Amino acid sequence: MKSGFLSRGYGGTLDVSTLVEPHHRAKDVGDEPLLLDRYAITVVSRRRVDGAHRLVDAGADLIIMYDGFQSARLTVDYTLVVIDSVRGIGNGFIIPAGPVRAPISEQMRQLSAILKVGDGTAADELVRTAARAGKTIYVAGIQPTMGLVSGGIFAFITSFINVELSIFNTTSTLNTIPVQLFNYVQYSVDPSIAAVSSLTILAAAIAIILIDWLIGLDFLSGS
Repeated sequence: MKSGFLSRGYGGTLDVSTLVEPHHRAKDVGDEPLLLDRYAITVVSRRRVDGAHRLVDAGADLIIMYDGFQSARLTVDYTLVVIDSVRGIGNGFIIPAGPVRAPISEQMRQLSAILKVGDGTAADELVRTAARAGKTIYVAGIQPTMGLVSGGIFAFITSFINVELSIFNTTSTLNTIPVQLFNYVQYSVDPSIAAVSSLTILAAAIAIILIDWLIGLDFLSGS
């Protein structure tokens, strides 16, 4: 069985049904279809029916619609709703008042199964409701595949969103906690304390990198 992904290509500029190929860039087809294309043939299309035909022409006999739960143009055999166990469904309100795209009761009626990702508890109530309705529940975890150094660099880059939130949410009458802590460390704490702390963190990071390089962190955890 040959599977294929069907995506709307959010973030891309191409407005015709397109089979994702290696020369495409995120600005053309969106970033997520590029990731999906690593595992199966992928088509981006604003029109789901046209995209499905393109996949069939490419040899696919199993079509996975990415972010296609609200699409009514195609008859589906199985619907899987993925939910983050940390964020859950937020306030449960429909866009723009909240993050939900359709009433929860309607989604619960249409879905075949729920995939809960992570070990948080924010999605537990929804999962229990689905289980009582006889829906299948799957649980998954995320395991990093990148190396320790590249993972640290990625975490460092993605943490900049917290810097933006801390700075731009600060006003003349309101200071966020990170900004207050930074000002306190900058003006009230002996600089030698910050220097010793930085050296300690650096030494710990070097030790972790060496351990990972020499024997592997999996050896320490017993996995």
